[in-house]
Amino acid sequence: MTSWLAAGTPPPGSEKLELILAWATWIATVLCGVGFLVIGTQMALSIRRGETGEHLARLGAAAAGVVIVGAAARIVGALL
Repeated sequence: MTSWLAAGTPPPGSEKLELILAWATWIATVLCGVGFLVIGTQMALSIRRGETGEHLARLGAAAAGVVIVGAAARIVGALL
C-alpha cells in the first residue's frame, strides 16, 4: 500500500490550498508595490527638509519584504 506522498501526487483537496497561496502571493506583491509608491511619495515630499534618511530605511525594509514574498512563493511552489 503506497501513500499519496510516496506516489508523488498531491493530496486530495490541495487545489484549494494552491489557489489560496496564489491569491496571497498576488495580494502581498501588490501591497509591496503600493508600499514602494507611498515611500517614494513621502521621500519626494520631504527631500527639501532633509529627512530622506528615514525614508531610505523604510525603502530598505520594503525591498526586504519583496524579497521575502518572492522567496516564500518560490519555496512553497517547489514544495507543492
